Amino acid sequence: MTGVQFNIDLDDTKARQVLGRLAARGENLTPLMEEIGSFLELITRRRFEDGVDPEGRPWTPHAPSTVRRRGPNAKILVDTARLLQSITSQASPDEVVVGTNLVYGGIHQFGGPLPHFTMPARPFLGVNADDTEEIINITTEYIRGAVQ
Repeated sequence: MTGVQFNIDLDDTKARQVLGRLAARGENLTPLMEEIGSFLELITRRRFEDGVDPEGRPWTPHAPSTVRRRGPNAKILVDTARLLQSITSQASPDEVVVGTNLVYGGIHQFGGPLPHFTMPARPFLGVNADDTEEIINITTEYIRGAVQ
């Protein structure tokens, strides 16, 4: 009986190079985390500009007298801009942390009792669905950079 044989030899050099670059990028994700951190800093600063929480809900002033004292165009949480300017990110190979080192940032983020009134929560940190989509896009581009 006669047989037929067909052989294909593939040069997988390029595929191995791409896989090597992907593996190298996966070993230390600090550059990706730095990029995500920069994005999260940017959107957090935009929230201060817009006066909204991560879901787009407007922040409420803690007292009507604040609006009277600072004027009708005054922005909530931007009296001295110290909190806004303190927003930073720190990246490591497997995470990014975004926040502020100012102690009073917590009372603004979560709200709570103070000596003479209760501070309403005015979250400025967080990620919404659109932000998550952008983080996925950033990650996709990071991976694509290893493939090209």
